[in-house]
Amino acid sequence: RFTDAPTTFAGDMAVNPGGSFNWDLSGASLLITGNVDLNNANPIELTMMSVPTVTVSNGGTLDINGKVAVDGAILLPPTGNLLLENNQDVLHILGNDANSAMQLIGATIAGNGTLKVTGSNLVAGSGTIAVDIDFGNATSLEAAAGTLTISGPINNAGTLGTFDATGTLNTPGAFTTANVQQVELKGGQWTGGTITHSSLLAGHGTVATEVFINDGTIKPDHG
Repeated sequence: RFTDAPTTFAGDMAVNPGGSFNWDLSGASLLITGNVDLNNANPIELTMMSVPTVTVSNGGTLDINGKVAVDGAILLPPTGNLLLENNQDVLHILGNDANSAMQLIGATIAGNGTLKVTGSNLVAGSGTIAVDIDFGNATSLEAAAGTLTISGPINNAGTLGTFDATGTLNTPGAFTTANVQQVELKGGQWTGGTITHSSLLAGHGTVATEVFINDGTIKPDHG
């Protein structure tokens, strides 16, 4: 357990397979500007504890190899990198008291792993999520202040949509809402390729996909 840890990490750190790791800042936020490589071969999750916000910035990289849990929120500016390289890699965001699990500001989440969010949490912003998405039914994934591109498969999600009129949700290629509880547009637009919709589409905004196949319910409101 790493207690009384520095709130800014600018070096390189690796946790080797078989190791255990708890990062406990006792309520302080963490800024990562170096390379943190977490290699967890254990079936249980490594945990970053008592960290309200983890910010990966200034060319820093958070590289997840295995299963890692964060009990706070993650902020990803354009200069931050989040990698989930392998199929078995999982980043589990537990969120915080503000119910905001992750904010993307033009950043990319890349690799072959899974982004997992549980609880009544919000993931919002702009950028690209190119990994598997496994969200709880009470979570929301919303585009805000730019374009949020979802290019990875959605295994499960609660609400997918736009946060406000500034957001564009982009789902390129063939996309289905079969594993999404609902799509809610709060303004803005939904762009993409061929969309097969089989759940609930609610709210107001513009659907500007190349093909839209509706096998579900459309409920316009608030605009």
